[in-house]
Amino acid sequence: RDEAHRFANTFKAELRSKKIRESVLDEFPGLGRVRKQDLMTHFRSIEHLRKASVDQICDVKGIGPKMAERLHAFLHQTPSVSPAACDSSSDSPPDPLPLPPRKG
Repeated sequence: RDEAHRFANTFKAELRSKKIRESVLDEFPGLGRVRKQDLMTHFRSIEHLRKASVDQICDVKGIGPKMAERLHAFLHQTPSVSPAACDSSSDSPPDPLPLPPRKG
């Protein structure tokens, strides 16, 4: 039974680390493994990081104002979308998701 739990826990840990390793943040120059992990620990998801302000990104250890501005701009680049795919009936942006409460 202990061996089965060890195997399951190891498998889950590998999945979590793979999820951290493979993200849109890999495409941002100047952001290494440690800073990427700190950002994901702080914001818990890319979606929450995208909704964060520059000041909120600066709150993460190792992220200064210049990098926060560059990262914010990088995350808000609009991908090329065909006009037919856009719904022009709503010009207002969607409501931001609230950040989940931090543990600890």
